[in-house]
Amino acid sequence: MVKFILMLVVSCLVWACTGDHESSVDTSEFSYTKVIKESVAFSEASGFAILSDSKDILTQVGSSHVKLIFRDESLLGDLVYWDSDENRLVNLNCGFDAYHPEISPDGKWVAFSTLFEGFGGASDVYVQNLETGKVLQLAVAGAAVPRWRVLENGDTALVYVDNAGLTQMEEWKSYGTWLVTFSKEQFGMPSKLFNGAFVGVSHDFLFAVAGGSDFIRRQVRIEDGDSVFSDTLWYGGEQVCNLSLAKDSSLRTSFLDMAGREGLSYVGSFYKPHQQLFVMDQNGKLVQAVPSPEGYAFDHSEWISWGNFQVVTLQDFSKDLAHTRVALVNMSDSSVTELVAGEDMYHPAFWVER
Repeated sequence: MVKFILMLVVSCLVWACTGDHESSVDTSEFSYTKVIKESVAFSEASGFAILSDSKDILTQVGSSHVKLIFRDESLLGDLVYWDSDENRLVNLNCGFDAYHPEISPDGKWVAFSTLFEGFGGASDVYVQNLETGKVLQLAVAGAAVPRWRVLENGDTALVYVDNAGLTQMEEWKSYGTWLVTFSKEQFGMPSKLFNGAFVGVSHDFLFAVAGGSDFIRRQVRIEDGDSVFSDTLWYGGEQVCNLSLAKDSSLRTSFLDMAGREGLSYVGSFYKPHQQLFVMDQNGKLVQAVPSPEGYAFDHSEWISWGNFQVVTLQDFSKDLAHTRVALVNMSDSSVTELVAGEDMYHPAFWVER
């Protein structure tokens, strides 16, 4: 199951850039999958209002089916789920304080962690079935900020970090970025990709980004059959938040900043922290800045599963920066479409059926 990590160049890349070629565990004697709940009954979510007509959303993203999940900060961190086919909001009742949810490529599962980026410490990763509610745990010592992908051989996998602590800390270098397959409700044996915790990793494993304070770009290249990596501190060493690597092959990274020197120079006018959604190209050059709607700041920005859009929360200046809206940002024309209103919502994930 884990032979995907040995194919072609990726084999050399993964093990060479870890720097600590750890011995494998015999998976015949150990399972990396723990069943937490066989099924969970979803319930109607209260305190929210759907603001946009589902047909308008489908037209905008060019799909016949979309799904949205976000964290309800006011209800012990439960996840709220919206499916355009059902057009109603339900609580997933996952039973955990859930952060950084992301919907699987086939739209059947949501992965999440119990700690969020920028906060080091103990965290676990779980996946929940969006039809039955079944909850499974990735049985490893530490896991956070899970992100799905489909590998070159067609396998579905999760990339995650074993500690989500701040990048400016010296300990960050000892954290790890990992990859594990997921098939037939079973996790494979995790494989270490890098030393250092990177929240965005390209599909060829040659490019990665990390944030939460310092903005770090890792570039991997092949020289004489060996893989060599270099890390670059981007954005003038200023603090950045909510790094998200585009799901396409463009290697664009989006982020929010604290209205420092770099952002002010690019925008050319004053703005408050998180009032600009920035995009940087693979060479570290700023290529776009999208302003937040009047009276709001952006937070929790993430590229959606497909297309030139981002899903964000909007912080309301009139309500002590509570996250009262989930919105869709069209990165082609900078328009913002409000999707859901609520008391306080975090970490939205938006899935598009292609």
